[in-house]
Amino acid sequence: MTVLILYFSGTGNTKFIAEKISRKLEEGDYTTEASSVETFDPEDVDGYDLLVFGYPVHGYEMPSFLKSYLSDLSLLRSKGVIVYSTIGYNGGNSLRSTAEILETEGFKVVGSEEFRMPGNDGLIISGKESDTVREVLDTDYNSSPVINEKVSNIAQRIGELAGNKVDENEVLKPEKKFTYVLLTPLMKLAFYLFEKIFVGKFRADESCVACGLCEEICPADNIELNNGKVAFGDDCYFCLRCINQCPVEAIQISRFTEGKFRFKGPMGNYRPDLLEQKN
Repeated sequence: MTVLILYFSGTGNTKFIAEKISRKLEEGDYTTEASSVETFDPEDVDGYDLLVFGYPVHGYEMPSFLKSYLSDLSLLRSKGVIVYSTIGYNGGNSLRSTAEILETEGFKVVGSEEFRMPGNDGLIISGKESDTVREVLDTDYNSSPVINEKVSNIAQRIGELAGNKVDENEVLKPEKKFTYVLLTPLMKLAFYLFEKIFVGKFRADESCVACGLCEEICPADNIELNNGKVAFGDDCYFCLRCINQCPVEAIQISRFTEGKFRFKGPMGNYRPDLLEQKN
């Protein structure tokens, strides 16, 4: 069986999980490819038997820009998809709603997992010596029993499906958490307002060296370097990649992030796939 692992990762959490899933599957002699949606053409899916799709949760939802990407995927209806999400605090019914989106696109959802990871939105306003940051830096996410168990669950589920055509009996839609049915619209509204307020406050301070990295790695093409000055548009995904990847920590959201922690992924070495592809 050949497994395609597609994901979007703003600051490294979702990529980290994708690579762990890939390594686990390769131990079982599966052929895998783990790739970001930013570098993988959605039409190049003919050679894969099963899809694993991962994303970070934004306001109890999958980031909205990923919906159009999913609609361009052309895996056969007889093939299944396992969906996973990375969350900082709470994912609400995100897995359920994403599964329903995938179903409307013709996929059969055959498994799901939710991974609790460092919340990058909270970290960018946390002091570098704070207890929150210290806990993140001191945690060995690669050896986490909870994370490894969930990765093993995905691998086991794929093993159960190996070599078989996915039928209706194999469908495993994520459970709906009724506690969040009413909370989800409120969280979506709160996240929308949060984005609207803070997206317009992105800026590069006087320490900017005009290296152009932020422009290069922005998944929304929302950043431009003009005459040595960084300009931010209004089409931000709020993935926070630019803030965390800036080599001189020049990018700020108003004054809230000045002197605060910058997150380089759970292993401290995250590089966006757009950079990896060019090297």
